[in-house]
Order: sequence, then C-alpha cells, then structure tokens
Amino acid sequence: MYLRDDESSIRSNASRAYVIMREQIIRNEVPPGKKLNIAVLAAELAVSPGAMREALSRLTADNLVLAKDQRGFSVPPISMDELEDITQVRIMIETSALEQSMANAETRWLEEIRRAFKDLKYAVEPDGQLADAHAAFHEALVGRCGSPTLKRLRASLYLASERYRCFARYKATTRRDADAEHRAILDAVLQGDTNSAKALLADHIRRTSLFVREALASEANAPAPTSNANSLPRRKPAS
Repeated sequence: MYLRDDESSIRSNASRAYVIMREQIIRNEVPPGKKLNIAVLAAELAVSPGAMREALSRLTADNLVLAKDQRGFSVPPISMDELEDITQVRIMIETSALEQSMANAETRWLEEIRRAFKDLKYAVEPDGQLADAHAAFHEALVGRCGSPTLKRLRASLYLASERYRCFARYKATTRRDADAEHRAILDAVLQGDTNSAKALLADHIRRTSLFVREALASEANAPAPTSNANSLPRRKPAS
C-alpha cells in the first residue's frame, strides 16, 4: 500500500522530529521533568502538529517521554528507582547478548570491536562524536548475537540508561576512567574469557547508577536553573 503525499510527508517529518528530540532528551538538553508543548515544538522543528505528536508517541515507546491523559507529554524525571530497574535488566540482557556473541566469535567481529574501541578512545565531545562512538562500541560487543529480540531490547535499554549517564556526566565530582573500563572489556573479549567479559561489562553498566546518585546529591545543593517551559534549546548552526 502506497502512502499519499501528505501521509508520506508527515511520517518523514515525524522521523526527523523523533531523531532530534531523542538526541536532545538523551543529552539532557531538554531537561528531565519538562512539559512538552506540541504546538511550540512543532513550530520550532518546522513540522506539523500531527508529525510532532507521532514523534512524541514513538519516544513514549522508548520510555524517553511520558504521556498522561489530559496532561499531555513530558520528559520523565530522573528516578533512582527507574535507573536501578533499567540497570538490572540491562545487565541481564546485554551480558547475555555478549555471551552469545563470544560463542559465535569470528576474526572479522573481533576486528570490528578493536576498531570501535579505537574510535571511542580518540573521539571528542563536540557534535555528539563521543556519544556516537560510545554507542557504537557497545553495539559492536553484541554484533555476533544471534537473537534479534535480545539486540532490540539491548538497544532500547541502552538509550534509557544513556540519558542517566549524560545527566551525571558533568554533575558528579568523582572522576571515572571509562577508557580503562572499556579497555578491560575489550581485552577479556579478545582473550575469549567470557566470564570475565560479562563481569566487567556488568560492573561498567552498574557504575552509572553510582554516578547518578552522586550527581543528584550535587544537584540538590545547587540553585535551580530558570528556563522557558516550552521552547527547545537553540541549536548551533552547522559550520
């Protein structure tokens, strides 16, 4: 069945709005707890209200937006209970996917992981390069997993936990050597040590919740920021 031009346009714009909003929510550029006004967001992203509503509905399925009857859409607040739940389930899913990948290991996959680690090691913060490289490394680790369901669940849980990691990134005062954590996981995989690789990956994921706790404590002692309740942050023009 072919889409009419207006239906095709709405879906295309909805996908574009979805990607932009997902990026900004994960990076906390649209802060936790913020109400999302469809008309305002549609105007700022130059899409129709229908396309904007579809994008927000898709983000609801990703657990990155809340939808409440009569109250509209909002970004979920930071919740330690939710993070602990996400963390435990993500550990179960991602370590299982890694175990399957290691059972199906091949030379090309190992080279892909090495390359993903190198890209992550030398990635820089601007323009999302570091976040993209981090996502690519974790995705590469499960590249040989034979279960599409496991991989789909892992990707969804990764997005949910990434929002918390970004929240804690500049608020926690304790320094974290993420490069050493990634290197240790890589080495265990290359050595074929499945148990160590799974344990190191679980510890790496679990550390995020510790940093979020510290970030929340730090934020509790800081003055609350003031911002427009509806508008998105201004995006820098491409250079």
